[in-house]
Amino acid sequence: MIIDKHLILQLQEETQSLHPASFLQYFVERFEQICFTTSFGIEDQWITHLIGQHQLPVKIATIDTGRLFESTYSVYQKTLETYSVQIETIMPDSAAVTEFTSKHGPNAIYESTQHRKTCCTLRKLNPLGRILSPMQIWIVGLRADQSSSRAAMNRVVWDERYQVIKISPLFNMTRDEIWRKIQQYKVPYNELHDQGFMSIGCAPCTRAVLPGAPERSG
Repeated sequence: MIIDKHLILQLQEETQSLHPASFLQYFVERFEQICFTTSFGIEDQWITHLIGQHQLPVKIATIDTGRLFESTYSVYQKTLETYSVQIETIMPDSAAVTEFTSKHGPNAIYESTQHRKTCCTLRKLNPLGRILSPMQIWIVGLRADQSSSRAAMNRVVWDERYQVIKISPLFNMTRDEIWRKIQQYKVPYNELHDQGFMSIGCAPCTRAVLPGAPERSG
C-alpha cells in the first residue's frame, strides 16, 4: 500500500463520522501493522477497553521510562487483570541512560531545559521510535479539546517524525464524556486523576493542574 497525501485524505473522509469502536475496526480491517501506545491515562484506558472488548488485533505497548509514578504501575497491573490483552513493555537503552545519569546526576532535568529534553529523548522518544519503526498505524489518545494546537489537527494524520499514520479514535470526545465511560464500565484508572492530574507521565515532569488552568499545563 502506497501511503501518500491522497490516502491520508481518503482515510480522513471515510472515518470522520465513525464512533471510536467503528473507527478502530475500520483500520484493523485495512492495515496489519497497528500499534497502540498507552501511558495509562483515562483516554488510553478507554481505548484499551475498546480493544479488549472487541478483541481487536492491535499490538499494545507502553514505555517504562524508569521514572513513572507507583500508581501508574498499579493501574498497569489492574488493566492486565481486567482485560484479556497483552501489553509489551519497552525500556530505554540502559547504557545511554546510565551514561547520562552518571555524567549529570539523577536530577539533572531540574538544572536545564537541554538536560530535560535529553532525558525525554533517551527515556521516551527513542524507545517510541523502536516500537513504531515496523508499524503502519499508530493509535494515540489525543483529543481536540486538550489544547488549541491539537484542535487544529485531524483525527488521521501523517506523523513525519516516525513515518507512520497516527490516528486518534477519541479525537472528537470531551474529557467529561470519557470520564463517564470510565465510570460506567468500571475501567481501571490512575488514582492521580482524582488528585488533579490531567495527564500523567514521568513523576519528575508531571504535576496536578490548578483549577481553570489549561489541561496540558501539567
